[in-house]
Amino acid sequence: MKKIKLNALDQSPIFTGQTAVTSINRSIALAKQVEEMGFHRYWLAEHHNQKGFASASPELMAAKIGAETSTIRVGTAGILVGHYAPLKVAETAKMLSTLCEGRFDLGVGRSPGAVHGALQALGEHEFSPSIINAKQDEVYAYLNDEKTVYASPEGAPQLECWVLGAGPGSALYAAERGISYAYASFANPKLAKQSIQAYRESFKPSAFLKAPAVNLAVAAYCADTEDKAKRMSLSSVAWSMLAEKGGHNIPFPSMAESEKLIEVSKDPEVESKMNDTLIVGNQSQVSEKLTQLIEELELDELTLLTVTETAEDLLKHYQLIAEGLAI
Repeated sequence: MKKIKLNALDQSPIFTGQTAVTSINRSIALAKQVEEMGFHRYWLAEHHNQKGFASASPELMAAKIGAETSTIRVGTAGILVGHYAPLKVAETAKMLSTLCEGRFDLGVGRSPGAVHGALQALGEHEFSPSIINAKQDEVYAYLNDEKTVYASPEGAPQLECWVLGAGPGSALYAAERGISYAYASFANPKLAKQSIQAYRESFKPSAFLKAPAVNLAVAAYCADTEDKAKRMSLSSVAWSMLAEKGGHNIPFPSMAESEKLIEVSKDPEVESKMNDTLIVGNQSQVSEKLTQLIEELELDELTLLTVTETAEDLLKHYQLIAEGLAI
């Protein structure tokens, strides 16, 4: 197996009894720690009007983390382009590339990333594929100096652009524009192979990229024992279960709360959902599953999304996977 680039995707989750400030400070500390482990990228997500996530401004988080690190790439996963003017997105990206000395990745997300109330507050823009495509095209045109309006700052280091998606539509968009593609397997694992294949088959070289580049983002939980890894995953599972029942704007329950919620619910779909969307186990089990994905999909990079209560468990999880994949 070829050497894989290993990345972290941080949603800055907030757990019961914690504050958003606690979560943000944890994200900054984690970025510095995974840099020491040899991780390649640290990406920040964007969410609005959701009490389970602290970061509504991944570009500001990226600036702070870029200033606190020296080798790891930092980026947005992603800027929700539908809410913003393309010129502003391009100028912010160029400024971040300058501040991070060429270590910035512009990952663009194509979904609203907010519940209805926040959509209205943000301007409630239309999120049809054609409008999103047009906005993304305009961002890339500014980055390539193809517009009559100039996107500052001049002389900014070249940044990396990534299209984020979870289906064939985003894959084809990335391929036709010649942009690196990150597939969110944690959101839709069943279409991963089809989407990545479509991307590779339709790829056209561009000023950004000469050959296709594929990054798979997975929800994974690794610990010394399988039982511990399962416990680590319970907060995410319980939060999803509550969200589906209408509890959208809530923090993540603690592991102890989650165990009670899942035990009381006795929902047969819970374990099925865990098996379908999460990679959970000890180092050997997780390494085997991830290696299989890397080889089957011929991945260039692998990104870990992990929502668990303690920073200690998360760091151990990252360490075990990094060692298991020999990054």
